[in-house]
Amino acid sequence: MHAGGGGLVDTTGAFSPVAAAAAVGLVAVSGAVYIRLIRRRPHGAA
Repeated sequence: MHAGGGGLVDTTGAFSPVAAAAAVGLVAVSGAVYIRLIRRRPHGAA
């Protein structure tokens, strides 16, 4: 179990920058979509 866990840790360490970039990308895309939805609807409706 410990050897397998070490392998997972190494993989996570190498994948962490990619995962961070993907997370930032998801936040940026979701934020852009959210802003577009707000702009489509009148402020009074909200």
